[in-house]
Amino acid sequence: DRDVTGVQTCALPIYLIPTCYHLTRVLAQMEAVGIAHTDLSPGNLILDLSKREVQLIDLEDMYFATKPNPRFENLGVPGYRPLSVEHGESLWTRSADRYAGTILAAEMLLFSHPGFVSKFTQESLFTGPRGAAENDKKFAEVAAALSGPFPRFAAVLSRAWTADTLDACPHLRAVSEAIAADCPALQGVLARSGVKPSRPVINGSRSPFLPNARKLSLLVALVIVLVAFYLIFLDH
Repeated sequence: DRDVTGVQTCALPIYLIPTCYHLTRVLAQMEAVGIAHTDLSPGNLILDLSKREVQLIDLEDMYFATKPNPRFENLGVPGYRPLSVEHGESLWTRSADRYAGTILAAEMLLFSHPGFVSKFTQESLFTGPRGAAENDKKFAEVAAALSGPFPRFAAVLSRAWTADTLDACPHLRAVSEAIAADCPALQGVLARSGVKPSRPVINGSRSPFLPNARKLSLLVALVIVLVAFYLIFLDH
């Protein structure tokens, strides 16, 4: 393990920072095209550390701008649910992943910190309601630990923690840019590992949720054929 931040007080495993960077890039790219997972937590991520690749699973609650509102709306996962959602704000929005994605990034950057491994309860640093006093106390510890090696990221994290709405949370593009700015050697690490800039990966396929016109036309034609067969079957 080597220190890639240029700060001697931070000696995180070399794979965690690039993987964290790619996660936030993927989520930012998804929001840019009007898509959000809406149910982010460690249990809904698959990290391929050898490829620095992030895959998202459990996509039944994924938000699309053209998708109708769900009958039963997802409320997010405790520990990754912002205060505004606990107060009634809907996660059915393209900015739904901003808070949870930032919290996940903070946990990844802290996972090897000797003072924080023991603070993980179940799968999250934060448990119970977001507004619980114990979570505010733990967040102060998290922010203090990150402010040395990752000052720009720590500032973005604090903005997400105190945001009144999901839209007020920093865009995940700002999160990835903060990580890159805090880690001057990051691009060199990515270059040495042969990793190219990431695109969203869903269950192993790159951007299948962004169909082009031809794919959409084929899908519509298939639906028409199936409906026609169904009507013929009813007539007989």
